[in-house]
Amino acid sequence: MFTNILNQVFLMFVLVGIGFILNKIQFLHKETGSDLTNILLYVISPALILKSMQQDRSSYSLKIIALVVIALVILYFIAILLSNASFSHLHSLDMKRSAIMGTVYSNIGFVGIPIASALFGDRGVFYSAIGIMVYNTFVWTHGMTLFDNGDGSSKEKLLKMFKNPNTIAIGVGLVLFFSGVRLPTPLNQGLGYLAGANTPLSMFLIGNSLANIAMDRKVVKPWMIVTVFYRNLLMPVIGVLIFALLGIKGIDYFANVILFACPIGSLVTLFIIQAKGNPEFSIIEIGLSIVTCIISIPVIYLIAQLVMQQLF
Repeated sequence: MFTNILNQVFLMFVLVGIGFILNKIQFLHKETGSDLTNILLYVISPALILKSMQQDRSSYSLKIIALVVIALVILYFIAILLSNASFSHLHSLDMKRSAIMGTVYSNIGFVGIPIASALFGDRGVFYSAIGIMVYNTFVWTHGMTLFDNGDGSSKEKLLKMFKNPNTIAIGVGLVLFFSGVRLPTPLNQGLGYLAGANTPLSMFLIGNSLANIAMDRKVVKPWMIVTVFYRNLLMPVIGVLIFALLGIKGIDYFANVILFACPIGSLVTLFIIQAKGNPEFSIIEIGLSIVTCIISIPVIYLIAQLVMQQLF
């Protein structure tokens, strides 16, 4: 499994590198990247989620699913407390928002789903969907409080969350999963074709974004390094312990560990742009987080293995 992790992370960076090169040779422009991002987020990702939930319910334990949700809720509360304690002193509102959001919210959709799909198949994507459900609950409640100007926009954005194709796909997928209803074969195959585009396209787009970042030691602040440390190492290690202590084992354990070890999510930048703030800080910390995850994800997996051997 460790070899598979290394291979998948290496493959991820090869695809990211291709996206980087496509940007530099002017094959992938900002406008193109924006259009492809919308296709990925609102067409391909929902298709992948819906397809992943077309599984036999008997192969899953409802107890384990509940324990995963409980573990994620605990982890989000820990991350919120940790980030508030560590970054409340930052004088810039955009810095504070970037640091707190970066600590709490990983890129479970853009990075997590492709890795989980490649390593654990539909089972990995199923847990990605569960993770996204908990993630959305927190990001549109706690996350929005960081950007709430008291103008009623939070309510509108919360409503927008429920209209999001990914949220709809999770809801429909859960109904189909628990009812045991199967989609017609042609429709399921069509979802499979769309789902197959998720990994390469998402990695190309990450590479395209990285190509637009001017990484310079002068613009990398100490708090950014702390944020990346929290997101890439500290919180995943805490996650390793909590998932294990709650009795989650095997593929269910490793899939959730890897998903929680994903780098900082891009949503922080989108929220800051919507709030008419300066997204530069968040873009730099996201770049650092993505680059360093080539080391941190395999390290987290090794720690997870050691913990599993000691406890079970």
